[in-house]
Formats: sequence, structure tokens, C-alpha cells
Amino acid sequence: MSDQRDTFKQIRQIVAESARHADGVAEKLVSLKTGDVDGRLGLLIDTWISNQRTLASNLGQYAEDMDKTIAEEYAQYKMDVNPNDVSDPPGSPTAASLTRWLLDENARVGSLFGELERSGASEQSREAIGALVQLMESHARRIARENEDSDDI
Repeated sequence: MSDQRDTFKQIRQIVAESARHADGVAEKLVSLKTGDVDGRLGLLIDTWISNQRTLASNLGQYAEDMDKTIAEEYAQYKMDVNPNDVSDPPGSPTAASLTRWLLDENARVGSLFGELERSGASEQSREAIGALVQLMESHARRIARENEDSDDI
């Protein structure tokens, strides 16, 4: 994991890097599919791959479409999300261990957005980042729900 130093970037850059991080998480999940996973876990991983790619796409689109005033605003934050710094999933994965790993990886992005929301320079930027916080919270609930639902398969 990257060090915890203060850095400055434009909001658009931060959101775009978060999108690449989400895609990196999806790629780590894809790499698990080459291993020996049981049918139920394989279906769950397929679902999570799709959802992570959707999250990456949504974040990327948000970065492209956001108001220029917000997009170009610089933010100071503790660097915690590096698109090239996705931790490896647990060895001998289970649904529970992968759920925890996936929630932790996405929580890094959610925490970053929470930090940006609290320190936003304008009400408009705080509201825009607040929408991303809500997106990440919704995504975390979906991950947990899908794990619970996979028990029914």
C-alpha cells in the first residue's frame, strides 16, 4: 500500500484514478478465475467482476462529465488509492475472505471520497463528492448482499 502523505490533485484526476483502481480490483478477480474455484464461488466472482467494471465505468464517466469548476478544483488529501496498488486477494479464497478483501479495497476509495467531501472547498464540490460517497456505500451494500444471496445458490 502506498504511504500516507499529503498530496494535491484535481478532483477529476482523483476520480479517474479511483476508476482505474476499481478496474484493477476487477482484474484481480479475473485472475482468480484461472485458478480452481468451486461453482458457487465462481458465480459470485463473475458477479463481482461485472459489478467492479460497472463501478469503474461509472466513476470514469463521472470524472468526464463533472462540472469543470469542480473537476479542476485542487484537493489536498492523504494518498491512499493508487490504481497500481491493489492488494492481492487472499490465498485459498472463500466467499467470506473475498467479500472482506473486496469491501476493504473499495473502502479505500470510499474513505478517500469521504475525506474529500469533508474538506471540499465549495458547497458544490462537497455535494458532487457526496454523490460518490453514496455510490461507494451502495456498492459495498451490494457486495455484502451478493455474498449473502450466494448462500442460496
